[in-house]
Amino acid sequence: MIKTKSALALCSALGLSACATGAKPHSHMKLDTNGDGLISEAEFIAGHKDPDHAKKIFDAADTNKDGQLDRKELSALRAKQDAWRRQHQAAAAPTH
Repeated sequence: MIKTKSALALCSALGLSACATGAKPHSHMKLDTNGDGLISEAEFIAGHKDPDHAKKIFDAADTNKDGQLDRKELSALRAKQDAWRRQHQAAAAPTH
């Protein structure tokens, strides 16, 4: 339990929405409720458990500051999440 809380705290500090908010890393396009191929701030926040944290993640991921996440921005967000997971799994792996 302590490891999980520490991992979530680290993930949160790194700004990674999937592990910090419970979303799956490749589920972001499911948030596109209007089907326009972009994730608006409202769509992103509605799809996460912690709206305040989700807003911070969205703001960091919206690199062109147009108020929407496009495929390039979502890909960069997923890459950050995947990198965090790999580091976390390597650190958590038992050593023999």
